[in-house]
Amino acid sequence: MRVRIFSPLGHYPRHPIAIPGARLLVSDELIVSFVHVEPPEAHGLEHSFDLEFLALEETRFLAGIALAVHPENGMAYTYPLHGHVDVDFRLDDDAVIEAAQQLATRISEHSWWTRRVAAPPPGCGGPAYQWREAGVNVDNVLNVVCATQLNDHLLMRGLGALLRADMCWQHLEIADAAVLQLYVALDVSFQIILRLLREQGVSNPTALDAGALINAEVFNHRIGTGGYFGDFYEDRIKTMHPSSRFGVFAAPPVNADDYFFLRHGLVEVYHWLITKQRLQASLAAQ
Repeated sequence: MRVRIFSPLGHYPRHPIAIPGARLLVSDELIVSFVHVEPPEAHGLEHSFDLEFLALEETRFLAGIALAVHPENGMAYTYPLHGHVDVDFRLDDDAVIEAAQQLATRISEHSWWTRRVAAPPPGCGGPAYQWREAGVNVDNVLNVVCATQLNDHLLMRGLGALLRADMCWQHLEIADAAVLQLYVALDVSFQIILRLLREQGVSNPTALDAGALINAEVFNHRIGTGGYFGDFYEDRIKTMHPSSRFGVFAAPPVNADDYFFLRHGLVEVYHWLITKQRLQASLAAQ
């Protein structure tokens, strides 16, 4: 079981989340995840990369939290910190918290860690956690986690990009990187939908086919017809390609609305792609 601690730069429920194989333990001083992980090769991963610090099981669990909240009801997101400790799966919550506190103490004693962490946990001298008072529907988290296949590497790439987008957005100096991560998640979702259309017998599916599918199945015809997230097409090209047929841009042409609108749409799309159910907004939007 992997123990990891979290920065106050997330937006967390005040209540714990417990599902088979994963728990989020919550206190004012320290937020801790406790997730069962397997060796990467168990999921068909042949290579490891230095900058990928989350196990696939952790990515799945944390994405489940983000995808559990309908955009009309606000947002939930986590900010996992680098560094972890692996412990026995039989530990109870008190023992997990103790292991997490020891981890926080060890890493906070290293000056390089305190310099690189913008906001360490309150228990390590950081600011207070930010709470989502409305909480998170644990059943929604469970549904996403149970339906997410870790050997679907394309899906896992998209979920990882969604998590990183929320983390990048917490830093105004590099907020444009959040939109770059969302564009990765967008392309992943598009490729998954093309794959789904082929499985349904559509030969050579197009962006128009993908747009029609999500308009009907995900958004319940709330958006206009057109290509897949067609409103973002030109801006994505301008952002990802500094020189293109649309011109040359000295800075990424992105705005705050690009992050919010695209993230909100992708939360609904990914929830449907994984569970094949529409994400429902609560009657009292927060």
